[in-house]
Amino acid sequence: MQTRVVALAVAVLLVAGVAGVAVHQGPRRAAPVVVAGATTTSSTTALPPALAALITDLEHYVERTRGLTFQRPVPVTLLSEKEFKKRIDAQSQIDKATADKNTRVLRALDLVPAGTDLAKSQKSLLSAAVAGFYDIKAKQLVVRGAKPTPAVRQVLVHELTHAVQDQHFNLDRSDLSKKDDESDQAWTGLVEGDAVRVQDAYVASMSAKDQAAVSAEESDQAQQISPDIPQILLQLLGFPYQVGPGFTKAVLAAGGQARLDAAFASPPSTSEQLIHPDKYLAGEGAIPVADPPANGKVIDRGVFGEFGFILQLEGTPGLTEDAVLRAAAGWGGDRYVAWDEASRTCVRVDTRMDTPRDLDELRAALAKWVARHPGSTLTGGASADSPLRFTSCA
Repeated sequence: MQTRVVALAVAVLLVAGVAGVAVHQGPRRAAPVVVAGATTTSSTTALPPALAALITDLEHYVERTRGLTFQRPVPVTLLSEKEFKKRIDAQSQIDKATADKNTRVLRALDLVPAGTDLAKSQKSLLSAAVAGFYDIKAKQLVVRGAKPTPAVRQVLVHELTHAVQDQHFNLDRSDLSKKDDESDQAWTGLVEGDAVRVQDAYVASMSAKDQAAVSAEESDQAQQISPDIPQILLQLLGFPYQVGPGFTKAVLAAGGQARLDAAFASPPSTSEQLIHPDKYLAGEGAIPVADPPANGKVIDRGVFGEFGFILQLEGTPGLTEDAVLRAAAGWGGDRYVAWDEASRTCVRVDTRMDTPRDLDELRAALAKWVARHPGSTLTGGASADSPLRFTSCA
């Protein structure tokens, strides 16, 4: 799998053959409970009549709310906590070499602390956080929870939304994962934003008692996530379902059901388009930027993106949250490369912004970050022909 600085940690977190990710926020900031669309093998037994009737009702709810009709039944398996964790652990085959390379790239950007074991963190997070998945190969659902509690019902709604999406639009877009840009992440934002939007509507239709039960169950599961999981992994995992619902709502507002359906045929391609749906609706894509030069053999290349700069700048002393968002907004396009250099890894990003003012704001914000990170530099950007170049090594 090719890796990207922003998209790479999302890819690292997911089980092979991912259709998408949705997160139910627990009480801790950025401590997600995940509903992952993943390829696995599972057997489905006959459901008790009451559960089968419930799933039929939930399918009808999804059809009404999403505006799509199921073309065929979707097999469902509910597993106990123990059995579900066994299933996820068996599925989580993590490539240690790739995880180690990704760790070095994130370390070069000071996005993970020294000594981070990304493979171990991934396995721990998946085991604790995944609440269910839609199998895009076997076309079936597997959900954590032996009984259809309020929280399990909302997971079923979320995953049934993926199932009906798949039946109409084909969620298996492995072609996007082969690209070294933000296409795969943007596709995930569309798919998950749509499912979260339907899921949220379902929860809003519940009684106050059931809504409280959902919150309590989510809180209990969120507490299983180790506090040692690097914050950047939680942020990257959360991005598609945090911004995705707003994106899908904006597309619906602009053109209704037909426009949203059309987005699955022509999806967003950048994190900027997810964050600012008006950019997508106006057809504003990324400005072409050439790969910057590397001072060694390139081990990774891709697009940093608006979201990448938000992650990079967040928490920088002297920058408020609003200042970080302003600095990253106006992103036009970029390319990055990473290489190993002696005992350290370096990342270099060349960026173009939409306007000179946008460029000045990003330059000023990055300068504050560079000032606190020895081994990093900021050059270029003096003219339209000179992209802003940010380099960091660790």
